[in-house]
Amino acid sequence: MKRTLVPLAVLAVLGFSHDVRADDTAVLVPPFQPQERGAAGVSATLSEALVAEVGRLDGLGLVPIDRVPAVGNLPAVDYAASCPPGQSVGCAFVLGGAAGVSLAVSGAVWPLGDGALAEVHIVDVPNGVDMLSFQAEIDPAEVASFAATTARLLLAVSRGDVSLGGDIRLAAVVPTDTGVDKDLASRQLSQLESEIGGSGTVDRRADGFVNREEFTEDDIAEAMQSDAVKPWEKVGMTPQEYMRYYNSGLRLHEWRQRKLGRKGQMLVRPWLGWGNGPFNGSYRGQKGLDGDTLETVETYAWHALEQASAFEAGASVSYGILPELEAGFGLGFALGGQYTVQSHTVTEDAFSNPPDPQTLSHSTMWLGPEVHFAPMPTWPARPVVGLRATWIKGKTAHQFFQLDPDLPEFEALSLWRLGFIPGAEARLSDKVDVFLHLPIDLTIGGKSSEVASTGGGVLDRDAGPPALNTVSAGFMVGLQIRSFGAKQKSGPAMNEDPDF
Repeated sequence: MKRTLVPLAVLAVLGFSHDVRADDTAVLVPPFQPQERGAAGVSATLSEALVAEVGRLDGLGLVPIDRVPAVGNLPAVDYAASCPPGQSVGCAFVLGGAAGVSLAVSGAVWPLGDGALAEVHIVDVPNGVDMLSFQAEIDPAEVASFAATTARLLLAVSRGDVSLGGDIRLAAVVPTDTGVDKDLASRQLSQLESEIGGSGTVDRRADGFVNREEFTEDDIAEAMQSDAVKPWEKVGMTPQEYMRYYNSGLRLHEWRQRKLGRKGQMLVRPWLGWGNGPFNGSYRGQKGLDGDTLETVETYAWHALEQASAFEAGASVSYGILPELEAGFGLGFALGGQYTVQSHTVTEDAFSNPPDPQTLSHSTMWLGPEVHFAPMPTWPARPVVGLRATWIKGKTAHQFFQLDPDLPEFEALSLWRLGFIPGAEARLSDKVDVFLHLPIDLTIGGKSSEVASTGGGVLDRDAGPPALNTVSAGFMVGLQIRSFGAKQKSGPAMNEDPDF
């Protein structure tokens, strides 16, 4: 095949580059990405030839890949080498951003008979636009001319010739500062077509914004059939985990940090809620007097915790033992409960109606240890299951009212409850989640009521304190604030990132 664009001697200056001058367009040419194992050699040859040719052209300032700052926690060279199949455009875009260049070149190569099929994209990095793309079939003898053609296309893009609206292949061979002879241009266009392998897929990408495509089950199946190293093998993941990681949009170090989940973290949860439980209290006291002496001959009294609904507020503090498991301590208050007192004195052989009960509002406190299990720490939203043991303490009548000295005073009642806590949480930021918990508590111990009496024969005693429901339920909504946390271990596995 005839070649007129560059001599084969270009291969003798591989790796040459010059410093970027003020009037040069800064360009990055990451290594071309072999899409199958059989394309590794030709990929290296093509990218080296293009680097050499770009370094020769005035108007382009080549930034070597080894001078590009790290991407995340990875050296740029490692980042480029571990780009997953089919994602070379996105990798070039990210590397170009790290390098601070105007243009970046993406190259993907497949083996094709004795040669190769190359797909090239020229990306406008600041604007995130895929300006130009083409495919070319190349045999080993055409490497130099392919590199020269691509470099001229790159120069044309840097000059803004793409925006003139002409065929980009024409812009690559016709100087912009001279008149264009249409016949000559036509012959040059035909020659250029032949020298890039007769490709008919050269396109302008003036509105081709770089978008990240999702990794799917089909991509996994396709990668399984390929001889290339699987992207999930590079980072020690299963295919399904890799798919979740890739589609998350996170860098590898961010994903691995999220995989550490709660481990080593301090979690503080302020919350508000509503619940049903032993949040009300009652006291009822009766005193019987002798009809002649008016001395107290009988007393009967009881107090009890009663089931009621109330507004709740509280907080908990936990420490992450494992990525999915934490243990801590919670404190809560049921606000807006009521305490009711009724005191009645009866004289023997006389009738009297009991007075109306007196009611005051009060709060009930509970506290106790708790554990939470939250699987799938890398997910932005995840289910949560917890267990808690709570000790809840009520109030006594003499904390609210001055009781008749002949009536008994009781100690505050308390209960032990065992709770099951289903729920969910969603990430708002790296340090803050929002959560919903739906606790269900079962009373397993303690006293919910107490009765005391003396004497007899005067009072018409009632049936005693009401029974308390053993099951309580409610909901809690709040923020989960994370601090501290385990750190990633350094090692070889951290030097590979297939993400872009």
